[in-house]
Amino acid sequence: MGTTDKYSECIALLEANKNLILTGAPGTGKTYLAREIAETIAKEKPTNSSDNTSDFTELIKKHIKPNMDVESSKGRTNYHVEQIKYSHVILSGSSIQGYPIPFSEIEKAYRTKLWEGGQRNGYDPYSAALAKYIFENKQKSNLSNIKNVSKHTFIQFVQFHPSYDYTDFVEGLRPIYKNGNIGFERKDGVFKEFCKKAIAKSSDYFVFIIDEINRGEISKIFGELFFSIDPGYRGESGRVKTQYQNMIDEKDPFYEGFYVPENVYIIGTMNDIDRSVESMDFAMRRRFAWKEIKANENTGMLDSFGGLKNEIISKMNRLNNAIWNEETNEGIEGLSAAYHIGGAYFKKLELYDYENNLPEAYRQLWENHLRGVLFEYLRGSFNAADNLKKLEEVYYSKGIYE
Repeated sequence: MGTTDKYSECIALLEANKNLILTGAPGTGKTYLAREIAETIAKEKPTNSSDNTSDFTELIKKHIKPNMDVESSKGRTNYHVEQIKYSHVILSGSSIQGYPIPFSEIEKAYRTKLWEGGQRNGYDPYSAALAKYIFENKQKSNLSNIKNVSKHTFIQFVQFHPSYDYTDFVEGLRPIYKNGNIGFERKDGVFKEFCKKAIAKSSDYFVFIIDEINRGEISKIFGELFFSIDPGYRGESGRVKTQYQNMIDEKDPFYEGFYVPENVYIIGTMNDIDRSVESMDFAMRRRFAWKEIKANENTGMLDSFGGLKNEIISKMNRLNNAIWNEETNEGIEGLSAAYHIGGAYFKKLELYDYENNLPEAYRQLWENHLRGVLFEYLRGSFNAADNLKKLEEVYYSKGIYE
């Protein structure tokens, strides 16, 4: 894996340890960063450009259909897809009729995330709208399906929750209906299926992202895989017998025991202040490298604001220094840097027409998003009302917390 960009430290940790957890305050972009790390790996492995173009053509045809409407990248209007030609999408809208958008322009907009770039030179709202639609729908499908980012990297995304268990992740008995009768059949879980695909393509990278990894009951989900995911026990020499080993077919690659292939990398994300953090036992912690993502260190998600980005970061830093200043070790009693507000919260300014009325957009952000989470931080604490008022004043004005 290459380490030539801003994600180099995380990529290096992932390469060396196979397993990485991104931790930090809420809204710091950990999930976004996990996806970017995986896709950066994909971009850095040499690929055949003609194959990539062919893949993306299939991606367009999968998500864009004739007679459907696509929202503009800014959400202010809709475009109507009239036809899908051999190499073009034909769009119509309030200001265009039968307008051809080349597949190559849609792909370029997708690769560069053009819809996040604002009204800059070369901005094409039509290709940006189509690319954004494909991107967002592809992200949704990642919740349950593997996506092929390139010919060389495969990514799967799951989110843990309290009901998630071993049968979802590794294997279990599932009900089936056959010949008028209901019975049970052993089925592979999502991670075991993923590892089988990695064995079949041993020269490729397979990145498994577990969002909110601490919200699941880890020992119940992983079972004997505690051993298998350890970087020191990867590969066939680290085989373990699973709970349903006697039911596995002899043609199955895991017939003699399950193992995690060398080309599988795991990225987990978690918030520092979740109550479930304490449930992460030391056996699991030891098997992962840990990287803290701080609010002021991961602000790439705010690039779409252009020249306003620095002002937004300044406002975010003032608020976070009032919550807890890491340089002076001062702030609100009972809080810490783990309670900082990340850039993902401020990205919600895009919901409130900030370009035409910035003060009102800031007010909406405070009332609808920031005030509630800060109230929860302070609930039951000494001087909660006074401290919330103080944070509100810091948010709206410059001062000693600059």
